Amino acid sequence: LELVKDNCESIRNTSVVVLMNKIDDPDNADQAELVDDTKRKIERVFQVSNRDQGLTEILEGKAQFEPNHKRYSPIFLPISAIHAFIHRASSSLDFDGFKKKIDRELIERLGRDAYGR
Repeated sequence: LELVKDNCESIRNTSVVVLMNKIDDPDNADQAELVDDTKRKIERVFQVSNRDQGLTEILEGKAQFEPNHKRYSPIFLPISAIHAFIHRASSSLDFDGFKKKIDRELIERLGRDAYGR
């Protein structure tokens, strides 16, 4: 993070997106704590705050970008690549194929995520 910040300041000021993979169960207390710790570290290193509000403004089309991008950069996105892969791969399967090829526990977790959000 320090290297990225230094490069943005000394070489080229550009928007930064930090992806945090392997957040497969955001309701898990350990993963939630890791996400919060990472968010605080990003805010401290880049000397920015309120990342959630900035992302909300961008997604709602209300963002007004400033020349130094400090208000919106960096964006922090915790993701689950395995969930994205399963969603993408399963779109080409029929229901029976889906049940055969996708682990039942993962189906349950994906269903809870989809239903709860």
